Amino acid sequence: FPSHDKTFEKFATDSHMPVYTNTAVASASVDGSISAIGITSNGSNYISSLDGTFSSIDIKVSNNTTYRLSPSASSNADFYTGSVIVITSGTGVGQYREIIDYTSDRVAVINDLFDVTPDSTSDYIIRPKIVVTGDGTGALAYATVDTSTVNTIYPINGVVVVNTGSNYTYASAVVSGNTGSINAASNAAIL
Repeated sequence: FPSHDKTFEKFATDSHMPVYTNTAVASASVDGSISAIGITSNGSNYISSLDGTFSSIDIKVSNNTTYRLSPSASSNADFYTGSVIVITSGTGVGQYREIIDYTSDRVAVINDLFDVTPDSTSDYIIRPKIVVTGDGTGALAYATVDTSTVNTIYPINGVVVVNTGSNYTYASAVVSGNTGSINAASNAAIL
């Protein structure tokens, strides 16, 4: 954070800008966290993205890890396997789970129970998972995809970091999941 005006004027040069520590920011920081993941190549054909809302009959088809997706979802088995489902609004907002199986009946099996069970107020998105590897733990992210009608190559156009993780001194990030990826996107983790 920039220092106070008089200090700035006194010590600023073309190659130096005085700053002071913001204690609120410093106390909230996590050593080795990944705050952003940059895209170095957008890739193409990430066609298996989906936006939906659970209907009351779709919640928990057989147990707490099995959900029927919207009628607009693909009827191709394994189409969303390896992708992530993120609750974007309503009950359970902010939760992120990996889809470990997907059937032609539009049923998705997730890797773990939701902490708060979604209901018919829950909107969700399905997106490619970003796999972060390195010497730290806990980083979770997913890719956003350009699905505009003008652009039919469906490239990755951003990355959302869900959990910054901790204790990374190095990391790499790759796109995982989704059936499209003829030209795979690549990413760089920024520590």
